[in-house]
Amino acid sequence: MNEITEESIVVISADTTGVRAGIGGEPQPRVVLPTPPGAIDESGAIRDYAWMKTTIAGIFKALDVDPEEHAALMTFAVTQEKLSIEMLARWMFGELNVAGLAIAFDSALIVSAQKNGSNGVAVHFSASRIRSTCVLENRQAAYLATLSETLDPANVASAIDISIQRAGPSERTLLSRQIVFSGNVPSGIERDIQKALLDLAPADVVVNVISSEQPQLAVWRAASDYAATPTFNRRVLSRSDNEQDVSMLHERSAV
Repeated sequence: MNEITEESIVVISADTTGVRAGIGGEPQPRVVLPTPPGAIDESGAIRDYAWMKTTIAGIFKALDVDPEEHAALMTFAVTQEKLSIEMLARWMFGELNVAGLAIAFDSALIVSAQKNGSNGVAVHFSASRIRSTCVLENRQAAYLATLSETLDPANVASAIDISIQRAGPSERTLLSRQIVFSGNVPSGIERDIQKALLDLAPADVVVNVISSEQPQLAVWRAASDYAATPTFNRRVLSRSDNEQDVSMLHERSAV
């Protein structure tokens, strides 16, 4: 682990599989905590804000980091309400007195982390279903989330295909090239889902399913890499900026 300096960014990622936190630029989170049932729903949206606030405060203590001296990056699902993000941001500035805050959508992070550009489908696995989200580099409105009913490969493939169709037929080729898995991915399911997707797609469309060796860490690692980029500080809302409007968080979010 690297030495924590004044420039170190605290990276926090929370979903149904757990809460992970650490320092931007590092390959592994330093803190991993369980997510209580119902605290985050299967669409990826935080529902228990009291728990989330307590967890965030505990993370800074566990990392032995003074929030007044460090900025944080938090990831959210695209299903999280904008007003809820802003409410949490006000609390982080007002109660924790964080030096700065940036946000990023988990779906865009893991797609952008791939080698073939920023277009694709992010598929997050919870305990009993998946959340499929289309990400298009040139159109933020393409953040369309679809939930499967089960983890049956055919049902998962159908949900992914529906989300791709919602983005528009002209985008299918771009999106199908990068279908990126994260979360509690069942062992060996990738092959069955890819086969089911090929059965649903036109014959001339390439379908490429991507899953890392540790898919539960995929979002946090992508966020950690993002926080270490040279231009990341432009995305951070500082304490002085916050006095103007926390809605600027969304404007500064690049992914």
